[in-house]
Amino acid sequence: MSYATQYRKRTIEYRMEGHTLEDTSKTFKVSIPTILDWEKQYKETRHLEKKVLVRSHKKLDPDKLKAYLSKHPDAYQTEVA
Repeated sequence: MSYATQYRKRTIEYRMEGHTLEDTSKTFKVSIPTILDWEKQYKETRHLEKKVLVRSHKKLDPDKLKAYLSKHPDAYQTEVA
């Protein structure tokens, strides 16, 4: 679960007002590395939107599996693996 964009923005604004990392961390109950990541993201992109996760298939491509199973409907699991 990630923090809301408004919460991130307010945290960075508080930090830019001159407060230390420790004060910001205690006030908003966010770890220092997270605040530093948000600052870096804001400097690079000028926004604090959540990053879109791009996930790939780790073991099997579902399309290839469907194609294989349509050709070999009676295959055992060990053959499929």
